[in-house]
Amino acid sequence: MNYLALNQNILFKPLRFGERPVEANQKESIQGLNNLSIYINGKHDISEYIDSSFELIELENIGYLTHPYAMFGIPDISGDLTNDFGISEKYFVIIVRSKLDEGAYGDSEQASDLLALIKKIRCIRSLS
Repeated sequence: MNYLALNQNILFKPLRFGERPVEANQKESIQGLNNLSIYINGKHDISEYIDSSFELIELENIGYLTHPYAMFGIPDISGDLTNDFGISEKYFVIIVRSKLDEGAYGDSEQASDLLALIKKIRCIRSLS
């Protein structure tokens, strides 16, 4: 259920019964501060940038919150969201982790996925 909540309610990926979440296909990045090109999971197909060689060099927790509606339903279920900042060889990434209230679904492992990605080379050029 954590995986379902993360993809459907946090990343806003449409889900189909018996299949993986539908990946977005927007090609143009979102322009952030200093014209940084940001790719958002749920709007962009992040898997296009991540392959089997992707490895994080550094990972740091940057935030935590309890989302009151992490899983929509009757009733809505709250969940804890954790955000981490990661650095790989080519990218800066934000990772989001979701864990629904155990009182509703019992003990479970948190689900995690990339929330956003910035190409390092574009970032360095933008800040120069």
